[in-house]
Amino acid sequence: MVTVGRNGHEENLLASPDVLLRTGIEMHRHRPGWGCDVSWSGQIVGYPILDLREWKRDVGAYVRAIEQMLIDTAG
Repeated sequence: MVTVGRNGHEENLLASPDVLLRTGIEMHRHRPGWGCDVSWSGQIVGYPILDLREWKRDVGAYVRAIEQMLIDTAG
């Protein structure tokens, strides 16, 4: 599935919507709240919503912790 977010630009697709359709790849436009451009969802995608005060408002520390958890899980 290819998602074109609310800030997305179809010209950033590497294949036309017709080609995607012929190859069985679904394309979804704009989901409320999604600000991404174009994304391929052939992988696991998560969008956590949380209060970063527990992370001392350090987004970098939070992202590194999530990254390490995914590395450990995949390992």
